[in-house]
Amino acid sequence: MPMYPVGFTLEQTQERRQKRAGDSMLVDFAIYTTTDAAQYVGAVGLLNLNDDHKTCEGGIAVVPDAYRGGVATDATHSILQYAFEEWGMNASSRLP
Repeated sequence: MPMYPVGFTLEQTQERRQKRAGDSMLVDFAIYTTTDAAQYVGAVGLLNLNDDHKTCEGGIAVVPDAYRGGVATDATHSILQYAFEEWGMNASSRLP
């Protein structure tokens, strides 16, 4: 997988995604193109969800072929909208 550490196999990637799915401190979403032949181009998510302070961090990774096409901008807007409207977050910061 292009966004995971070099050497990650498909099985390791699937295992990591399943492990993360059970973590209540984060939410992950896959990013697909909107064409008829939808292709996986990345992932976006919220991390370190803090329900007491209503804060979180956001992260995004897209494949190089999706650079400069607005995919990351659209996904970032969507995840922030989700954080503020669905989770009631007061603040979000980006990962360094």
